[in-house]
Amino acid sequence: MVSQWAKFYGTLNEELVYQRNQKLGRPCQAPNNRDSDAVRIITAVMNEKNPLEAEKILLTLQFQKLDELVNMHYFDDCALVGYAMKLKLLERKTVFRQQEGKAELGRIVDGLQQQIMNM
Repeated sequence: MVSQWAKFYGTLNEELVYQRNQKLGRPCQAPNNRDSDAVRIITAVMNEKNPLEAEKILLTLQFQKLDELVNMHYFDDCALVGYAMKLKLLERKTVFRQQEGKAELGRIVDGLQQQIMNM
């Protein structure tokens, strides 16, 4: 199960890095074995206007994959590892603070506007 998760997570991260670089206009070699599902989902994430919603899409996808991997395991190490990974995902979700994120984005935009006006 852990190796399957690592493969899934690696594929997802490679596609995310690739698409981020493409969006920023940076040269980047496409991942060797692109997974069509990963491409579709990461494209949706990259097109999401709200960063919080994009993160939620990724977390939902990861949670669903863990459900798929754990599937019929109830009382073994696979179930425990899957449960621990789900807790890590939920822990990540709890650190999202929409108001604080908006405030930080406003601070960054204001700083950029000041730099532009000082040019």
